[in-house]
Amino acid sequence: MNYIIKQMQTEDEIDGKGYVHYKSWQETYAGLIDAEYLKNMTEEKCKSIAHKWTDNIIVAKDGDEVIGLSVMENVEMIRLLIAARYFLSTFLPITTVKRSVMN
Repeated sequence: MNYIIKQMQTEDEIDGKGYVHYKSWQETYAGLIDAEYLKNMTEEKCKSIAHKWTDNIIVAKDGDEVIGLSVMENVEMIRLLIAARYFLSTFLPITTVKRSVMN
């Protein structure tokens, strides 16, 4: 496990952001919101949206894989999405996360 938190910069990181967005919605909201809405929220659609919204995004990575993201909307509002398989088992011990210098 090689965790890092950094500013999103590459095309692969943008695609990773879209994938985490897709998976987190599918895992979190299944059975809670309209199934048709989730069905229409495809991985491709989330990746397309991810490429339109690239400002103020921080990604959490395990090696080359994006496993989470943070959207900094303003100083007081930060949204955080983490892939479910990492959240409880490996990501919570945040003291193990290496932090890179933010630009």
